[in-house]
Amino acid sequence: MKYLTARPTGINARVFVEGALRWLPREPEHSPLADTVVDDGAPGTLAPPRKRARLLLAADDAELRNRVYHLLSARWQVEAVADGQAALDAARRHKPDLVLADIIMPRLDGMALLSALRADPELSNVPVILLSARAGEEALVEGLRAGADNYLVGPFSERELIACVDGSLALAKRRAGELASMSRLNQLSARLTATSDLPSLLHEILDATMELQGADFGNIRICDRESDTLELFAQRGFKPEFLDYFRSISADGRSSCSIALRDRRRVIIEDVLADPDFALHRDIAACGGFRAVQSTPLFERGSGALVGVLSTHFRNPHRPSERDLRLTDFYAQQAADVIAFRLAERRLRESQTRLKAAVDLLHLGSYAWDPQTNVFEWDARMKAMWGLPPEASVDYDVWRGAIHQDDVARVDAALVKLVDPRHGGFCDNEYRVIGITDGVERWIASRGTTTFENGKPVAFFGVALDVTERKQTEQANLLLIAELQHRTRNLLAVVSAISMETAAASSSLGDFSRTFGDRLSALSRVQGLLSRVDITPVTVRELVRLELQALGAEPDGRRVTVEGPEVALPNESVQILALALHELATNARKHGALATPDGRLAVTWRTTDDDAERSLAIEWREYSNLTGRGNAPSARQGFGRKLIEQALPYQLDAQTRLEFEPEGVLCSVTIRLDQRTGAGR
Repeated sequence: MKYLTARPTGINARVFVEGALRWLPREPEHSPLADTVVDDGAPGTLAPPRKRARLLLAADDAELRNRVYHLLSARWQVEAVADGQAALDAARRHKPDLVLADIIMPRLDGMALLSALRADPELSNVPVILLSARAGEEALVEGLRAGADNYLVGPFSERELIACVDGSLALAKRRAGELASMSRLNQLSARLTATSDLPSLLHEILDATMELQGADFGNIRICDRESDTLELFAQRGFKPEFLDYFRSISADGRSSCSIALRDRRRVIIEDVLADPDFALHRDIAACGGFRAVQSTPLFERGSGALVGVLSTHFRNPHRPSERDLRLTDFYAQQAADVIAFRLAERRLRESQTRLKAAVDLLHLGSYAWDPQTNVFEWDARMKAMWGLPPEASVDYDVWRGAIHQDDVARVDAALVKLVDPRHGGFCDNEYRVIGITDGVERWIASRGTTTFENGKPVAFFGVALDVTERKQTEQANLLLIAELQHRTRNLLAVVSAISMETAAASSSLGDFSRTFGDRLSALSRVQGLLSRVDITPVTVRELVRLELQALGAEPDGRRVTVEGPEVALPNESVQILALALHELATNARKHGALATPDGRLAVTWRTTDDDAERSLAIEWREYSNLTGRGNAPSARQGFGRKLIEQALPYQLDAQTRLEFEPEGVLCSVTIRLDQRTGAGR
């Protein structure tokens, strides 16, 4: 493998005015190097380590190089070279455990060598100590920023140099150990990802944690959020008596798990016999065979919810090292992730079960759509809405092709917003479809949501409901409302006309009040009949009897006769005919046949067919002697006469006749039954 060739960095010369050779104090009679050279391991000196690490020393000054070489070689294997390029070549041939490099060297200076080492994947983790002659703070900061592990500025003592090398090697060793632990953690993560069994996953994490800490026992408990207790889920090494005693743990106890649950923090009891809080559990601890315990709470990422506790136990008094606790946190987080994920899976399954029950109960169709590929997934109920069998395949063209042409533009506009994250990706739309195989028009209510990644739609999920029956009901209601509004306007117009005509014909306010009240009552009665004409038509007999009964003139076959076939009246004729009959009946009660004991009233009707036109003829005949009674009709036209002679012909195209004869009143009205007639003809 080839690497980029490093070039000298050109360190600021200002910081090296003393020259490159000023590494050690210049005192010929008494050199610090000479004072601290260790070669026999005598008391008070630094003894060499058991395993000799390999050091690479790069310095162009021969005297300095020799002095440092002899100093360090007593403890470690040292290879010395005269410049940075030679050091880089030597490191690539045989990877050193540590590099010491002079800042100023020919061919490749110390900073350039450091950059080259950090750029080489095989050498990037080798610790580097830079050596400088009385360098200032600027060079120190620059070196550390470039990736140096340490920076020694001369003059420095032999002991200082050895301590720096020793510390750097120890730190590198710890880093390597942690790297190995992290690699093992990653391997465990891979196994956890490939395994779906929650007990097996947690036992693997527990085993790894126990091995890391050197624990003799261990367990993992999962938090029951409903009861706020910790339930035993995985364990190693405990006797049944211990498991029964601590199977369920609440937050109000004094065990390490209880405290971790309550305080949401790690709890370490180095010796249960010396800890007063654990006094209640010492017997069971003795039964379990442990003297020390640590409990680490497990928190779900994001929400921070406590999902469990990981505990390790030791036969002897013990406190895990900070390094072990730091790595335990990684295992704890992994356990928390596993628990949270599996609990989320369980909640998801429960949610899906409830959703399916709701979908089936509400007869919803479900579907999914990939906006990038236009691939559709529909269930059988969804396909049925499009008039398709369950086995039919669907795609974008099938979906869009069935949409009613009058609704396509509206659906397309909704689709544009649906795939635009600025509009939230939510769909709530209603449109018509024409069944592909059955041709049936159906109204569909569709709701769903889009999932976005990096601002692009990647998935859409939704449900649909056949709302055809509801739409038909809504349309019927709209028609009823329109009819009600039409009838209300007409009714108000009639009331207004009645009030004006009544006022014009009344001699006093009391006369107006009585007459107007009677006419409004007649109008009210007929409204009751009109409220159900769409279900049961109003007949002539029903209308006549209603007005006569309102005046106490019950048909009896002698004095009052009502006779004719059952004939349903057109809806538009009921109200005005009822008013006309009311006026005739009121006049008969006041002045005519119903005003005298010997008077008689006969109301008859018949239907006729003439040139394919069916007509209804109604005749009102009173038999009473009006001569000499002062009841002869006035020449002035009243409301009833105007209603019969003018309003009926105008609104119903009726033929009417009203005569006041000496024998009594005769009124006839003929209307067409097979043709709708309306105002403003």
